[in-house]
Amino acid sequence: MPTRAELAAERIAPALAGRDVLEAACGSAEFSLAAAELADSVTCIDLDDSRLSPAVYDCENLRFRQMDAAAMRFADESFDTAVLYNAAFHLGDKLDAAVAECLRVLRPGGLLCVISTWSLDRPVLTDALLPLLTARGLRCRLSTDEPFWLVQARKSPSERSRS
Repeated sequence: MPTRAELAAERIAPALAGRDVLEAACGSAEFSLAAAELADSVTCIDLDDSRLSPAVYDCENLRFRQMDAAAMRFADESFDTAVLYNAAFHLGDKLDAAVAECLRVLRPGGLLCVISTWSLDRPVLTDALLPLLTARGLRCRLSTDEPFWLVQARKSPSERSRS
């Protein structure tokens, strides 16, 4: 029986397959482990590694970096896809900064995917994230297919990151 993280990765498989993927605020990195089955490379970050699955260190195309999602130390346009999996509520007042950083490190045409299977995240998605993305001029889409809520926003193919 697949885990929810594996089902979530399947749900966005085209955004992962053959791509360089970032999972910000990864927690245990269960989504990153599932994404690594499809992606060329996966980088997952979190403030600490206290919840990190030991399996992360056995996966060839997956690496963990201790880092704040609201202040990433990656170069602009480093990833094709950025994912927040069950993290929106936990980001709290850092959501705006974390989203800005995810968009900064996305390549032009890259995709931001915010996936939730937690009811705590849902008001954050509808009341904070969607207005935030819209205010940034991004077209975004919310799909609600239980147990998954998924917000997707694509960075414009012509938009270059501003450092």
